[in-house]
Amino acid sequence: MEDCKPSSDPVQPNQEILRGESCNPSLPYRELIGFLLFIARTTRPDISYAVAKMSQFSTCYDEMHWELAKGILRYLKGTMNLGLMHRSESNQEVRVYTDSAFAADRVERKFTTGYAFFLGESLVSSCSQTQALVALSSTEAEYVALAQRAKEAIWMRNFMKKIGNNQNCPTSLLVDNKSAIKLAHNSEFHNRTKHIDVRYHFT
Repeated sequence: MEDCKPSSDPVQPNQEILRGESCNPSLPYRELIGFLLFIARTTRPDISYAVAKMSQFSTCYDEMHWELAKGILRYLKGTMNLGLMHRSESNQEVRVYTDSAFAADRVERKFTTGYAFFLGESLVSSCSQTQALVALSSTEAEYVALAQRAKEAIWMRNFMKKIGNNQNCPTSLLVDNKSAIKLAHNSEFHNRTKHIDVRYHFT
């Protein structure tokens, strides 16, 4: 892969990837995914989604999955100079961005959530993962993701307090779904949302 052609994207966003009909144990697919997971969690959060997507096929991969995984390596080669920069600044407020892809998993129909925690203008925490439950609408998927991030925001505020950085203003939770925002402001039960578990009405 040293002389491979660089790629501008780790994986195509809307590409449909299906399980392999038979596993090819001769390919070091699992080893490559483990290597990429380590990189995604330590220095390159921009490949988190792609690696999480490809890790779903660790027990049913073939040559197609192997080529897609090598595509992530080509992306890393083309973006070797990218990195995270943490500046010293007066703004130390915590902001949270959250998003959800409804029924993104074409096989199990589960949804994928992603979030990013910022301290001022610096990214300090991020994740992209498939959820264990199946949402019935995009509103539910976004609402569940919002509730999960609210709990983590509380933990982050408590952590910042312990290290002497009190958050004197409310933490902003930013989501791009109008229905989820309205439901968070007024969580009255009606026919389309009464099935949502009580624990997700946390916000």
